[in-house]
Amino acid sequence: MKHMVRKLQYKFIAISTLAILIVMTSLVALINQQFYSNAFRDIYDAMDFIARHDGELTNDYGSRKFKINGRMVAELRFQLRYFTVWVGEEDVIDDVNLDHINSVSEEEAEEYTKKVLTFSRERGRLTGNQSSYCYLVSDKDQDKVIVFMDYTKELKNIRDLRRFSIWLSLACLCFFILVVTFLSRRAIEPVIRNMENQKRFITNAGHELKTPLAIISANTEVLEMMEGENEWTRSTMNQVQRLTDLVNKLVTLARLGEQQEEKAAVVDLSACVADTVSDFGPVADRLSITLETSIEPDLRITGVESHVKELLNILCDNAVKYCDEGGKVLVSLASASGRAHGKRITLTVSNSYQDGEHVDLSRFFERFYRQDSSHSNEKAGHGIGLAMAEGFVEELKGKIAVRYRDGMIHFRVDF
Repeated sequence: MKHMVRKLQYKFIAISTLAILIVMTSLVALINQQFYSNAFRDIYDAMDFIARHDGELTNDYGSRKFKINGRMVAELRFQLRYFTVWVGEEDVIDDVNLDHINSVSEEEAEEYTKKVLTFSRERGRLTGNQSSYCYLVSDKDQDKVIVFMDYTKELKNIRDLRRFSIWLSLACLCFFILVVTFLSRRAIEPVIRNMENQKRFITNAGHELKTPLAIISANTEVLEMMEGENEWTRSTMNQVQRLTDLVNKLVTLARLGEQQEEKAAVVDLSACVADTVSDFGPVADRLSITLETSIEPDLRITGVESHVKELLNILCDNAVKYCDEGGKVLVSLASASGRAHGKRITLTVSNSYQDGEHVDLSRFFERFYRQDSSHSNEKAGHGIGLAMAEGFVEELKGKIAVRYRDGMIHFRVDF
């Protein structure tokens, strides 16, 4: 129960964090993109004005752009650093205006111009001597006017905004994670109560059902003693036994994760697997199923031995029960590092199943889930065996997964 609650809590935190991360990332990207677009739109707008007004940024631009008059408009001409180059026929440079920039020489301006003339675009950006420039090529009569504007300051502002917004987002995300972690328990409290009520109901109902089942069984035995065994009493006893097994499994499933009477200890997993497989040998022979094993010796895990054996029984029983006629069952146990205790150990139980491509593997561990083809007397079951197996694996702090490949279903458990 604690493991399931903790898993649910982590999932809630992860989903909430992912949601806020997507929102914040989108918001930061939108703000930065808007600032970036506005900055370069203003730059190219000013360059277009310069190209159409003889290479000068007059006060008319400031009045039109900012809707103000006076000293602020007059100062606008000195806030933007730019230079203009006039190019005549056959790309000959006729004139260069460097009145509004001090860091560029006439030779550098001509070099930038020759580089721009090799480009196919009418506008773009290039890097100069420790500065970055935007350029705009405009046709005027038969000549070309090329305006270069230093946008180093704007580029720094863009980078500062991006850096600040990212750090602010990370700080907000960390704060959000702390808040969600603190409140997650309260958020999933209704789910926890529902889970506890379900467990309590299953446990109580299981105990209540045991008494009438015992009475039915006893009455049937009396009838057999008085009138002899017949198909009706056999059917009744079979159904009583089936219901008794179901009740026991439900109670076991409900109690998984609670304090057990048996204490965890070091379990010889290799011996348990070998014993379990040998028990299913006669069943496999009767069904013409080939049973193959590959068990690495002396592999041990820490857990409750009865639960380990029950887990192995469930997986082997499932493999034999749903194996194709004349198919094979493979049981493999190996350690990832070649060492026994304290390292990852992998148990794989596989069986032939040609119809596996049409099976929804994601639902295998749901309680009471069974494929339609399994609803037969030959393959009777309750649909909770694999759910119990998942519970046992979680109790052992392992992971269980299922996949279908090459005509076989593979159940893999990592301890």
